[in-house]
Formats: sequence, C-alpha cells, structure tokens
Amino acid sequence: MDIGAVGKKLAAKTDFLPGGFFIYRADDSEEILYANEQVLNLFACATFAEFYQYVGGSFRGMVNRNELEAVEQDIAYQVENHNQRFDHVAYFITSKTGEVCYVEDFGRLIDDPEEGPLYYVFIADVEIKAQTFEIDRVTGLMSLRRFLEASQKLLQCMLNSPVSRSVAFIFVNLHNFKHYNVRYGLEAGDKCLKAVGKILQDIFPQDYVARLNNDHFGVLTQENSIEERLEKAREKIKALSDEMLLEMKAGVFEWEDNQSVQPIVALDFAKIACDSIRNKITASVQYYSKEIHKQLEIYEYVSSHIDVALEYHWIKLYYQPVVRTLSKELCSMEALARWIDPIYGFLNPGQFISALEDSGQIYKLDTYIVRETCRLMRERMDKQLAVVPVSFNLSRLDFLLCNIFQQIEEAVAKYQIPRYMIHIEITESMLFDNGLCMQTEIQKFHDAGYQVWMDDFGSGYSSLNVLKDYHFDEIKLDMMFLSSFNDRSQAILTSTVDMAKKIGIQTLAEGVETEEQFEFLRSIGCEKVQGYLFGKPLPFQESIDNIISKGLKIASLDWQHYYDEAGRINVITDQPTAIFEDDGKLFRVLYANGAFFEQLQEIKVQGLSQLERTINSAFSPLHFWLREFVNKLKQHKLEDVMFYSNRGQYLMMKFERVAEYEHKSLFRVTLINLSADTETVAKQRLDRVMREVSTLYEDIVLIDFERDCAEPVLFSKQGSSRGQNNSYGLKDYRRYMVEEVLHPDDRQRYLDFVTEMDVHERLDESQMGFVEGFFRVKEQDGTYSWRQYNWLHEDDNSDNLVVLCVKRANLDDPALIETIMQIANKDIEVKENFSQASRRQQQQAMLWRNLMRQTKDCYFWKDENRRFLGVSQAFLDYYGIESLADIVGKNDEEMHWHVDDQPYKSDELDVIAKGQVVHDAPGNCIIKGIAHPIVCNKWPLYDRGRIVGLMGYFMDADNLQQRMGKILSDTRQDKVTGLMNERGFYEVYFGYEEQMQYHGRKFGFILVQGEDYGRLLKESEPEQVDAYLRLIADRLRSSCGKECSVARIKGALFGVLSYFERPGELENRVADIQRQFHAVQMQQAEALRIACSITLCTEAESLEELYKAGKKKLKK
Repeated sequence: MDIGAVGKKLAAKTDFLPGGFFIYRADDSEEILYANEQVLNLFACATFAEFYQYVGGSFRGMVNRNELEAVEQDIAYQVENHNQRFDHVAYFITSKTGEVCYVEDFGRLIDDPEEGPLYYVFIADVEIKAQTFEIDRVTGLMSLRRFLEASQKLLQCMLNSPVSRSVAFIFVNLHNFKHYNVRYGLEAGDKCLKAVGKILQDIFPQDYVARLNNDHFGVLTQENSIEERLEKAREKIKALSDEMLLEMKAGVFEWEDNQSVQPIVALDFAKIACDSIRNKITASVQYYSKEIHKQLEIYEYVSSHIDVALEYHWIKLYYQPVVRTLSKELCSMEALARWIDPIYGFLNPGQFISALEDSGQIYKLDTYIVRETCRLMRERMDKQLAVVPVSFNLSRLDFLLCNIFQQIEEAVAKYQIPRYMIHIEITESMLFDNGLCMQTEIQKFHDAGYQVWMDDFGSGYSSLNVLKDYHFDEIKLDMMFLSSFNDRSQAILTSTVDMAKKIGIQTLAEGVETEEQFEFLRSIGCEKVQGYLFGKPLPFQESIDNIISKGLKIASLDWQHYYDEAGRINVITDQPTAIFEDDGKLFRVLYANGAFFEQLQEIKVQGLSQLERTINSAFSPLHFWLREFVNKLKQHKLEDVMFYSNRGQYLMMKFERVAEYEHKSLFRVTLINLSADTETVAKQRLDRVMREVSTLYEDIVLIDFERDCAEPVLFSKQGSSRGQNNSYGLKDYRRYMVEEVLHPDDRQRYLDFVTEMDVHERLDESQMGFVEGFFRVKEQDGTYSWRQYNWLHEDDNSDNLVVLCVKRANLDDPALIETIMQIANKDIEVKENFSQASRRQQQQAMLWRNLMRQTKDCYFWKDENRRFLGVSQAFLDYYGIESLADIVGKNDEEMHWHVDDQPYKSDELDVIAKGQVVHDAPGNCIIKGIAHPIVCNKWPLYDRGRIVGLMGYFMDADNLQQRMGKILSDTRQDKVTGLMNERGFYEVYFGYEEQMQYHGRKFGFILVQGEDYGRLLKESEPEQVDAYLRLIADRLRSSCGKECSVARIKGALFGVLSYFERPGELENRVADIQRQFHAVQMQQAEALRIACSITLCTEAESLEELYKAGKKKLKK
C-alpha cells in the first residue's frame, strides 16, 4: 500500500483543522496514515517519511512508553462510553532531538467507507497548571508530570553544584496486581495501591515518590543502600496479600552529574532494567546497563522482524535427542528453534521467545516449527532415511491467537505424517488462565491420536493438581532436579517416577549430563532421558550422526510400543525385580533393581553377566527348565512361577509377561530365595518374602525323613486346622492327605510319590533338580481340581531334607495330560471289574465324546459363573480356535466375538438364576472379520436339584438356510475376497450404531484404499487383479479380523468398523494395518501401497456420511 497516497487523499478532507493533526488505524497495528506539518514540528522531523520511521509507523511510537498502556486503555474506555466516540487524553512525547513535550490529545473514532475504522486526532502542546494533574487521586503521590518536573529541577541543581553527587531513578512494577483486582475487587485494589505508595514513602522518606500509571511507581533517590531498601519494600508489599499473590520488580538507573540524560529518559532506562527480569522468579532488582539496553534493542528487533526471519529462514530448527534408558536407543527428539540473524548473529531462545510472546506473534514461530518438522520428516521418509518421533513446545498464546490444532492437522495431512510421530509439549503455567478451555484442547489432541506431554514438571507450584485434573501421556521432569544432584533431589525424583507409574504416565528427565545421573534415573525406572550426555541440540542429521558416533542405535518405530510397555513396570519396590527379554533362543537381562542384585549375591551369582551365562548355557539344567517353562508360559498364561534349587538354596522365580512383538517377549521377573536363614534375615524381609510366596504357592512343606517330620513353611489354603501346626509326623501328614484332601483314585499314586526311597532315587536321577507329580485335591466346596506337587533337595549336602511345593496345575501342561492319559489307560485295563452300571456310564461317556467330535452343531457348556467348561469340535472349528485351553475358564465378553454382548449375558443370567430355557434367540457374532447371524438355545444344568451351570448350542443362520436350500452368502459376502460385501457391511453397521446410541460404545470407520488397483486393471489379467484384492483382504483379516467387521465395499476400497475406548486406539489399529502391508512389501518385488483414513462415529450420522467423510480424507 502507498501510505503517502492514502495520506494525501485523507489530508484533503481535513485541511480546515488547526493545530497538530494526524490519522491512524483503529486496529492492532495503530498504523499512522497521515500527519500534518505541525505534528512533524512537534517531533522535530522535516518530512512525513522521517517522522514515520522515527515513531515506527505507529501511534505507539508517539507516546512515552511509561504511559502507553494507560493512554490506550483510557482512549478505548472513552470511545466506548461516548455516544459520539470522542476521547480526550494527555501524555508526554519525545522529539527526535530529545526534547520532552506534554500534549493534549482530542480524538474521534470514524468509520471510513474506504479505509475502515480510523482515529482522527488533534494535538497541542499545553501547560498543565491544575492540581488535578499534579497529584495522583488514588495514592496522593506525585503525578508523572510533577515527578518529572521536580526531577529536572533537582538534576539541574546537581549539575550547577560544585559538589559531585549521584542519584538513582527507580521504576517499580507491582506484579500480579490485575489478578489482585479480579480476586478482591477495584475498591480493595485502590487501597492496595495506596498502601504500596505509603510503603515506598516510608522506605524512601527524603526522596521523590510518584505513581506513574496503573501499577507502576517511580522513585528518585539519593540514598546509597538501594537494594536493601527495595528488599524491605518487597517484603512489605508481598505481605499485603495473604496468598503470596503480589510480587515487586524494580529497575534502577544510576544518574551521574556528568550525564545529560533527561528524567523521562532516565525513567525509561529504569523501566528497561525492570522489564528484563519480569520472568525471572529469583530476581527482584536489576540495575540498568548497556548490555540490558542491547537486549531491549534485540527485543524490539525480534518483534518487528519475525516475518522476515521466517521468510528467509533465519530461524533454524535444531533437534536434541531423547534416549530410552532400558535399551539405550534414540527413541525421539525435541525440536528447538535457533535464530541466526544477519545483524545480531546467533540468538538463543531466551532472546526471542519472550519478545514474540509479548508482541502476540509466538504462534508464527510455533506453526513454522510444526510445518518445518513435518516437511523434514516427509523428506527423510521419501529418501528412506532414519526418522524418530518429534516433540515441540506450544505456547499458551497459540491457543488464543490461532487454531493451533487445525494448523498442526493441516501440516500432518499435507506431508502425510502419522500422528503418533508428533508429540505436543505444554507447560503447567498454560493451564491456569483458562483451564477448562485447555482441558478441551488437550482432549482434542488425544482424540486425534497425538501424545500430549507436560513440560518442566515440578517447576511450578501446582504440578500435582495438574496431574489430577488433566491427562498427559508423559511428564518431563524439570532439569532443576539434576542441577543439584543430591540425596534430597534423588528422593524427590524417585517418588515422582513411582507416582507417575502408578497413574500410568511415562517419565522423561531433562538436563542429564553425567553417567552417574543416567544410571540413577535408569535404576529408578525413568523411561527416557534428554541432555548433553547424549547430545546438545543440532540440525537433524548432525544429531543423528552424533548419536551413532556415541555407539547408540536408533530405535525402530515398530518396537516403540514394545518398550513402552516395559517402561510401565514399576521397579521402585523392595521385591527383587528384573526385566528379562527372550528371543526364543537366548535370554537377556535388560534391568535389575538393587534387591535383585542382593538375591544374586546370596546365591553366589556375581552379577547379571554370570546370570545370563548360566541361563543360556546348554550345559545348565536351569537353562533346560527355564526354556521349557517360558515356552509354555508364552502359549497359555500371562504369569506363572517356577521352582529350582541352586547350591543348596531353594529358589523361586515369578514370571509376568509384559509385552511381545515378533520373535521377542519381555517378562517382569521376581526372584525369591526361600532358603535364607531366618536367624540372619531380618523379620521384615522374611515377612515380605512369605507374602510374595503365598501369592504363588498353596503349600510348601519341609520334609525331614531322618526325624520323621513334616514342617510347613506355607500350608493349607484349604482352611484346615491341621495347617496351623508347626510340625507333625510323616505318617500323620500322609494320613491327613489321603483321608481328607486327595481324590480317592489318586491316593495310591500319592503314597507311591511320597515314599522316601522313591523320592531320593528320582531326585538323584533328575537332570532338572526336581521331581513333579499331579494329583486331584478337594476344594472347600467339595469339588476336586488338579495340583502340581514338586520335590526338591533342601540342601545339596543332605539326603534327608527335601521340600514339597504345591501349586494349582496348568491344565495344558504336557506332564499333566500324560498323567491323565495314564489314568484313563489304566481304567481301560481293569474295565472287566466295573459293574454293569459303570459300563453304561462308560458307554454314555464314549457316545458323548463321539457326538461332540462329529456333530455339526456348536455345543457348549458353562459353570455357574458363565465360564466355559467345554465345547464341541464344531464350536472350535466355527471360531477358528486351535485348543480347548484357549476358551476354558473364559466368558463371552473376554472372547470379544459378539457385536452386542448384553443380550447373551442377560439370557444366561436368567438361565442360571431362574432356570429359564432360551429357545432360538437371534444374535450376531464376529468370525474372521465377518458378522454372522446365529440362533442360540440354552438350558440349565442341574446336580442334585441345584443349578450348577448351563448348556446350549447355536447354529449359524446362514448355514441353517443353506441346509434348507436358501443360500444367502451371495447377497452378503464378496465372492472374490470372502469378506462382507457392501450390503453385509451396511447391515452390520446398524448394530454398531445401536451400541453407540444405547450403551455409549464409541466406534470408528477405517477406510483402506489399494492404490495400485487402477493400474493393475489396465495392465494385468483378471486373475492377477483378484489375487491382489485377496492379498489385501488377507492382510486386513490378520490385523483386525478377530475384533472388527471388515468388508470390501467396491474395487480396492475396503471398510473396517472397530470399537474403541481410549484415544489413539484407532490410530494404533491403522499402524498395525500398515505394518501388515509393510511386511508384504518386504517379501515381494513390487510394493503393496495403501492409503487409510479414520472417521469417528461422532463425525457423521449414517454409514453413507461416514463413507463420504472417509473418502474426502483419503483425497487429502
């Protein structure tokens, strides 16, 4: 825009006005469009261009900076409350030659039809003599004008005096006074200002004290002990508020008699010094210096040059590595801005962040960081270079000055960056001004699939309250905890990590500079670290090269979730805890806490290296047993315990499966030494050990054959009074077990198992150091269940002492299955001794087994808690279940195979509680990604008149209609892929929609597009195109067919309906889909490319709208 041309046009309309006259825009820029000759004279400027440059082109540059805020507020207030939109204010101006003038300003707000809202202003130099301009009406102190006049006279006297003296101008800023006004009201605020004025007068009784404006005060003093006096004033001012709300900052400019600085300029310099510490918590007084003045120059330079800096890329992005403590791999980076200026050189963030925040331009920098980060990630992905997730900070003002969520979404969509690669960092101070709004914004990011981190945790006053009210994925521990690395800070860090793990939040420690700090953080389970130990902020590739030069690896994105799960383990415990990793061949100990090392020392194992050698040696019995134990654990259980002896020590290891991916598994391992001498081990530790053991074993009995004594260590969760004895004879113990505990058919086998000679011979022959047996024991309700009994040597030097350990048996244990088969075979051998009734029972059992193997109907039977006891072979085949063990003990909800669980659950509860019989109840279940209609029948099972469970069968409605000659599969199933077609998908959608409306279950619609379909149609045979479609369908079945509804809608466009409970689940599911296709890419010469979109159920009201929204997202 030609400012001069606009000015001439406007001047033609206002030539008749006398005196100084100018026009400026009524917007945030307050840009000056015109000024007449008298205005130029007031500012000692020859031309409009010279004047425009001197005041920075804005009305703000005309007004003395000490008065600007009050003047702008006064103008806005008068215009708003005057029906003609007039204003009348007075303020100081400083000409280009340094002369200070006091002017009156008469303005009016005009809506110009061409230029928009403008201020037309008349100004004139005046002499104010009225007392109202000499005394501040609230505090009774000097006004700014009177203060400057008095100061000028004093300085002139000092210049004329032969005695050299010095004075100081003090600018006092009352921090948080606005919050004080809001909390206590304007009347209380006025009283507070008056009290502050009185405090300053008392502290500086012989000096000039003035209220400059709002919450700013000025002092001209000849005293020497300025800092001590200001500290006293600060303490008294803080005491005015019970809640430590008020704070005082002061800037000091020392005037010497050889200076020609005018009072208004001296006060301005004091304000510059005061402003330089406004964000420093520990500083309250600052003296003016040339360095501070230079900082102000840079401050103003940054505010006026941010757009140019971004355009010409003076701002560079540096990335600081974040390292995972468990694997010591690079797992992410933080993006940080550095301003490399052609004039001022390298500017650190402290020199430009606050300037951009104060000028309301910080959002320009933050959105630039987002765009540049996404652009760089896409560039590296396209070149097949290493990338890791990146985090960056957002300012509180980003949420006020722009739609920051939309800005990030647009950048992510433009460069096609997965949301799990972008992490948002916010500080706790952002949450206080508008907490409810921020809560909504944080949830918006979570719902979209981003991680949100809390930065600088512990630096504020309300960190714990923030964690209570807001959900964060990770907290970054403030580097101040490591700056003073002592016992106190270590205790605080330990407690913080412990708390974070208990509420499911990951931890990252900033400022890590030494190996000692790293090892400590690793020992307490802090998942990630960041600091100069692993690298300072550098350009992305340089940061990667630096990490590699240190011998560190870059974590694969596919393994992020695997190690995140390991990070959730809380190792801050007195239990001996370690983290084991198994790749199917070797065990690695990734971590062990102090208590675990103590246990290793007790059993004469020197550290983790020796432990790994032992458990991985093919010559070690422990290796053989541990491998077999872990393989069974992977197949059937989430946790289990194993028993073994080592050098006369009786040891127990509890394994909990934490995570698994591809060929690796992670386990939390607890090691308990049960043979520790109770006379030398503290009672507290023994209690801890026994508590742990009691959760794993039911009975542990020490058997002394020489003394004919059975001494319980743990005994009888069955509740028997015999379990309270300290010891008793072996005959009594055997009699008790045979008569009261064991199943009649197992009693003789048990007596053979506990015979002294048999025990010793079998232990001597055992390569694994133990002997096991399986027996049925009576429960408290009279039923029998299998237990595993293990014999171990208590001491390698004694043949008389052995330990008998009892725990609940794993029904899939091959040794137990072999035992059951031996019993069954023995029964067949002696079948001639059975009565005719027994023969009929055998025949019925045989007929039942054959029926369950051969029937095409899906039979099932459950206990009174609705948990499966057994099913027919057709049932297993229908659901694709390999083993009966995969379903026994579970209910329908745990199997996740119904579109709606509630009808099935309600029916079964009525059957068990009321004895009702259910006939032909319709329903839907998910089989390999397809929702199948079924018809189910159920009835109660009675034993001696009491309902002990239920039985039933169901038939697939489609199969039933096929039997009747009515084939429906062609109308609901896609012939090429075997998935649902569009019609079947449409019918299933209504079930999901009903779940959302009546039960609040949220679901999402994932659209998957095969991107090579069009090309294949043109270049390939139909058989190849069909094979391509079936390959996509197979990958979708593998990744989400067990829990989702999958359909081929048309062409190579596939749809997936999936429930979700937490933010990010749908994004994780898409990531799993993409991994499946990526795996195919690695195996084939030609890439299998797909595009995915996610649409939430809340974004549309019908399947058609979901489909349209998903298509639009695919196009983007």
